[in-house]
Amino acid sequence: PFLPDVRVQKALAVVGTQPLWGAFHSFLCSLCRSAFTPGKAKERIVVNFMSETPLPPPGFTVSFALPASAGPSVIVRRPAPNQLPMLDVPVRRIFDLLRPENVVLLVEALLLERRVILHSRCLASLSAVGEVLVGLVWPLRLAAVYVPLLPNALVDFCGAPMPFLLGIESNMVPRAESMCEPHTIFADIDQGTLRASHETCTAIPVDAAAPWRPDNHPLGPRPMPPERPHTKLLRRISLALQGRDFQAMEKNTRFLPMSRRSPPTTHARAP
Repeated sequence: PFLPDVRVQKALAVVGTQPLWGAFHSFLCSLCRSAFTPGKAKERIVVNFMSETPLPPPGFTVSFALPASAGPSVIVRRPAPNQLPMLDVPVRRIFDLLRPENVVLLVEALLLERRVILHSRCLASLSAVGEVLVGLVWPLRLAAVYVPLLPNALVDFCGAPMPFLLGIESNMVPRAESMCEPHTIFADIDQGTLRASHETCTAIPVDAAAPWRPDNHPLGPRPMPPERPHTKLLRRISLALQGRDFQAMEKNTRFLPMSRRSPPTTHARAP
């Protein structure tokens, strides 16, 4: 019998053990472009990239040549062990979604082995924010279980008593919150807020951070970070996001003449 042409939507995905997001994205875009142009067999391109292109050792780079119609070559690089970790996603992405104060709070929570759940309606944002948070822990290694996107069928894992960093869809938050441990941190990527799974906790707005105090602990009990380094870190992040060289500014301030410096603050002693 005669069957009409049936077109079925297809999806291509690259699965790997290394977070080579940029290389995978470039390869999929090149493969999509080559699908609409005649020339080299598309299966041959996939075999070359998946089976014949070696994973470079730390500190080296491998270039994967593509046909002229598919676009430029795909560059696969891995940093050396003594260099910054590999982040193929822009670090500024997390600061576009969250305030610097809230990013610092999340890094502190990971260093203290707390339970952190990221949720958003955009699944791509979950992976981007999670990868940047894991990279910001360097030179330490994340001691928690890390799942960038937890399937909806496994949301019950949010009730595990171990430290973790999970990403879930926003519509699964009520179910996850009903079974998670107290003081589990929920980061709303869409709204830019942080809150803890406790009845008495309050949300942290995107426009202000919530410093920890004994009488106000929205994220649960945690040690107080040193005030001066904490303030200095936030100031440096703000200057870096503005595209300003904070190192040069601090160096110039350090060597200003005494007449140009602001007078020291005096405090009157109580009688």
